[in-house]
Amino acid sequence: MGADLIAATINLKPSSSLFGEGYSVIMAGSSNPAFSKNVSSGGQPTPMLATPQGAAGVRLVDLTIMADGDVPGCVLIDWQCGEGSGAWDVMFRIEHAVWAQMRLHGAAAGYFESASHRHPTPCSPKLCLTAP
Repeated sequence: MGADLIAATINLKPSSSLFGEGYSVIMAGSSNPAFSKNVSSGGQPTPMLATPQGAAGVRLVDLTIMADGDVPGCVLIDWQCGEGSGAWDVMFRIEHAVWAQMRLHGAAAGYFESASHRHPTPCSPKLCLTAP
């Protein structure tokens, strides 16, 4: 049980697994200038958790994904995995400004089960889909 404050993008490798135990939190740090930048005037958002394009076997299990403050230039999860990948019991807890909860692009595929989100404050996080 605990929170891991992320200061830079975590790039997962093919067949990587992140398993939470109890209440495990992966939190985007608002002190990172790349996460905190304003991308509305141009530029690309920075992912907190990035998966390899087309890779199989990437698994996210029993995790809570959130930010410790406003991170308007952050994509919490940048998902490009291929078949055989998935997320089970992954919760997005959005209490601050983020660019997107999850961005699916490239050859993105996978299985998602019991994924949920909680927005206790008025905000408009989004799920972004882009054509390959």
